[in-house]
Amino acid sequence: MRGIIAVRLGGALMGVALVGTFFGPPTHSATAHGPSTSVAAISTPSEELLRHAQFYAKDYNVTEVEALRRLGLMTAAEQYMTSMERTHPDRFAGAWIENTADTFAVHVRFTAGPEVLDPHTALVAVGLPIEATYTAETTLAKRIDLTNTANGEWIKALPEMVGLYPDVKSDDIVVVLSNGSRMTSAETEERLGLSNVRVEYAEGTVGDSNKGGLRMTSCTTGFTVINSSTLNKSVATAAHCADSFQQYTKWEPSDGVYHTMNFRGQVRDANADIAWYGTPAHEVRPRFYGAIRGGEGTEQTSWGAAGVGSHLCHQGKTTDYSCGDVTSVSYQPTYAGACPSTCNSSFVRVFGSNLKNLPGDSGGPWYRDSTIYGVHKGGQYNGSIPGQVAYYSKYLYLPTQQSLLTN
Repeated sequence: MRGIIAVRLGGALMGVALVGTFFGPPTHSATAHGPSTSVAAISTPSEELLRHAQFYAKDYNVTEVEALRRLGLMTAAEQYMTSMERTHPDRFAGAWIENTADTFAVHVRFTAGPEVLDPHTALVAVGLPIEATYTAETTLAKRIDLTNTANGEWIKALPEMVGLYPDVKSDDIVVVLSNGSRMTSAETEERLGLSNVRVEYAEGTVGDSNKGGLRMTSCTTGFTVINSSTLNKSVATAAHCADSFQQYTKWEPSDGVYHTMNFRGQVRDANADIAWYGTPAHEVRPRFYGAIRGGEGTEQTSWGAAGVGSHLCHQGKTTDYSCGDVTSVSYQPTYAGACPSTCNSSFVRVFGSNLKNLPGDSGGPWYRDSTIYGVHKGGQYNGSIPGQVAYYSKYLYLPTQQSLLTN
């Protein structure tokens, strides 16, 4: 697994700016901008990782060297947590990566019974301790089933609820209430007929990030994909912007000219909010713009599956580049219009003291280094003040024939 042994150093659619994705030169001679005579600098994954390490170091008051070490191990930690969930579904209650100034470790919770933890000595040997407890009252799978089954009734019983998720660090179900609500955890438990409820209060507005009648120039494009059957190359973005997604403009150099996009498909359901488009005027390449926005962009190399505590970054038209920690990989948005009907516990929630989220970031890439995790859906924000909570759609809900475009 990458990162175990060595640390690697190192649009717009009718209004969506091309922030997340790289398009190559025109595929035909009719173009509004002439050929470039300059040599563009290539943003390698190491450049992205170094920028990410600077952000992580600021978040947790560690050195950049330590930040690079931790980020280099994070993919292996994510894979380990996923393997525990798949191997022990009848015992697994949650797992997370602990990130503090003094501690970097993986924690795994199981229900009572014999010890089942695989010590994974390869991770421990390179400085990633793994700790397990066996005191959970119920499994994570049962709590997810409960929230998916009862969600519709809970929304009716508690209109102030804008989201919920099972806390992997305890047996609680976290209920997120709208800004201004001051209902207590006990009152919420009574309203929903539950125990073990913890209440969080949203800050400001909660919604998809192009909501509120904003011009579609506020949206953002994400990563690129290829259809394994037709070999059509497309750019992915948020499906909730799709009705008006018709054009894009190059990120840099920006010529102010908009080019037509062809709608090819979308997943807009209880599990995801992703659409993909063809770009007949330009070649679609296996790159995206992240922290390094100029030149050729960053080469995308693989998909990733986050865990609680994963430190990820996103790029958005409005707020540019920022990073944060995953707080749930089973998040259920319940605000009006979040999904065509009710959402499942399929989205990812991210929080960061330095994370930025505003309308216009929809569709942008969530990633770490050259690994793609999903596309931005929405979050919390207060007017023009960026919010510190964001949500994204997991890539894994794309149709199986849509693969990440790589070299």
